[in-house]
Amino acid sequence: MIGLLLGATLSLGLSFVLQLATGLPSTSWPLLALIAPISEEIFKAISILIVALFIWKQIPSRRHGALIGAGVGLGFSIGENILYTISYASLAGQVVNNQVISAGLVAELIISRWISVPFMHVLWSAFIGIGIFALLAQRKNSRGTATWIPYLLFLLGTINHIIWNTIALALSGSLNVFIVVLIDIIAVFLPFAAILRDLLGGHFNFQSFLNQLQEPISYTRPTSFPPPQPPPNPKL
Repeated sequence: MIGLLLGATLSLGLSFVLQLATGLPSTSWPLLALIAPISEEIFKAISILIVALFIWKQIPSRRHGALIGAGVGLGFSIGENILYTISYASLAGQVVNNQVISAGLVAELIISRWISVPFMHVLWSAFIGIGIFALLAQRKNSRGTATWIPYLLFLLGTINHIIWNTIALALSGSLNVFIVVLIDIIAVFLPFAAILRDLLGGHFNFQSFLNQLQEPISYTRPTSFPPPQPPPNPKL
């Protein structure tokens, strides 16, 4: 719950401020395809890190990290969609690029945004959550995965976001918005979801998702120490 709230407030607020500071229009390719994905994933990572630092002992596996990341992503997505819904609703009846924005088009834009919620930030931030888990595990325990693993996971989430936005930008205006979302789901979400599934241990049942997982990068604090060995018998 804390992660969801931080995603909807802290991460979204920082992303919004940074994107406004760029001075780029909302239709700019650099902003929507590059600056927005990179900045948003960085600020979501901050929220994930805050949650992870406060409840570190309750994150025994990468699945817990992915769940926290998905929660932050869900909060970010809900907050972002509320802003988009207000923005789209205000366009109804206005003229944009010599075209009147109909109420039907506004409804399609709003519905397509909400349909996309499970396929966008939730997945992207799950990669970031695993990366944060791996990073903290390495700080607690020098033995484990390679030091570049957390950064690779952050890169996976960010690239996923960039590709999604790029496809949506390239196809918007030429295809129906629902078709664009479907193409993004098939071309981007499904392959990256398969990668995430493998990272989380392959096929799993959501009812047992948080069951104990053999974790090569977890950190377990020893609860007891072996008794000291008795000294060798002195030679007579």
